[in-house]
Amino acid sequence: MCGIVGMITKQKAGFYNTDLNLFKNMLVVDSLRGEDSTGVFGIFKNLQAKTIKVAAEPHMLFRTNEWEDFERKAINSMRILVGHNRYATKGAVNNKNAHPFDVGNIVLVHNGTIHNQRDFNKDVEVDSHAIAHALNEKPAKEVLSEIDGAFALVWYNREQGKVFFARNTQRPLHYISTANNFYFGSEASMLEYVVNRGPAAVEYKAHAFPVGKMMSCDTKGNTESEDFDLYSPKPIGGYQKTYLPTIHKSVPLTTPITTTTPSSTGTWTRGGRLVYGTKVLLSIGSMRLGSGDYYTCTGKMVTPSPDVDFSGSFDKELLDKEVEELASSNVYAQGIVSGSHSTSCGLSYFIQKIRPAETIPVYNKAKLPKLLWEHICKNNKCDKCGSEILTHEADMTSVKVKNLSNKFRVVCSTCVMEALDEKTKPTDIKNSNSTVQEYEQISQDLAKWTNGITSEISVVH
Repeated sequence: MCGIVGMITKQKAGFYNTDLNLFKNMLVVDSLRGEDSTGVFGIFKNLQAKTIKVAAEPHMLFRTNEWEDFERKAINSMRILVGHNRYATKGAVNNKNAHPFDVGNIVLVHNGTIHNQRDFNKDVEVDSHAIAHALNEKPAKEVLSEIDGAFALVWYNREQGKVFFARNTQRPLHYISTANNFYFGSEASMLEYVVNRGPAAVEYKAHAFPVGKMMSCDTKGNTESEDFDLYSPKPIGGYQKTYLPTIHKSVPLTTPITTTTPSSTGTWTRGGRLVYGTKVLLSIGSMRLGSGDYYTCTGKMVTPSPDVDFSGSFDKELLDKEVEELASSNVYAQGIVSGSHSTSCGLSYFIQKIRPAETIPVYNKAKLPKLLWEHICKNNKCDKCGSEILTHEADMTSVKVKNLSNKFRVVCSTCVMEALDEKTKPTDIKNSNSTVQEYEQISQDLAKWTNGITSEISVVH
């Protein structure tokens, strides 16, 4: 998870000191989405771009001489400001891998993770950097339609003199338009909080950028929008893609999905089988080298159809060392369904693009596979207050498994915070002039649960 923020001035005089202060506040609050690196770029009236970035939190960037120079030039000459806070998912944490990425005519920031990085560029370490290379070489709409993965993108094209916005359903991006400025950021609540902190009488509401539309704006405030096609996997072996499946509420993790008609969201399985393109969580059992000098593996599916057999191939982007580590370690993998067949032992799936499962941190910095977390949010409510579990509040949500089964006990972020408050009442502090005493943790760090051959890291209250 990374964060994007920015603003475009509507004022003839450009940005004022108050605007730069607000931009700095946006970067600070947005660092909750990514503390590994901070970077910004600004667009001048003459359409040139200036970029600075550092592998540190925003306050460290603000203490540099480069920021002092950037801030002075922003007030005098810039029309557009874009910032980024990185949460590293691919590539080392260093200045080089921090956003923005500046390649030819393109300066880009990205929130998300893509799976086909090498289709765009094989020589760079970070997937976002590969997208910047692709946008510099090919038309933007063509590149966007080829991105397999999650993205919210903001980039500047020097040749066109415009800043562009695009996202798919897997990553958020919002905006607020006022009389003086156009603000944008990853989180609606964050954007509203920062923009509305001032003394203005109007309380602004954030709006989401539309999915599948590439929006653009030049330094004079002229805007345009174009539709673009979202990524669609190519069929393999004649198995045609139809609709992607969904996990319905109240379905235990141990129960395969068997819906045979379209749901209200237009998604379905076919004949009780997961259709092409379904993302699945996997436990790898064995690996071998195929006849074409590529690795294949077999194992069991974890979700959404637990303990069903699969065979498949690893993501071609993985190095041999990465494949061996994934197959030999006790971690989960993820992939997408490319077909299925019936055997004497029952149903079995073909899986492609197998790679380490994307994880998400939950309470006490434990990590769950993202696919499992999404399943938990859809199929569980808070055990204490009965409220819905919100996907974006994973870091303050506590999860454990009931009696080593696949049914979860989940405590929402509100109840976790209330428990923390209870543990840190003033009466618990022995000496107010000394270091505050550490409170008792309301949950242990890790516990393992088992169902068949599968197991999962979870938090015990």
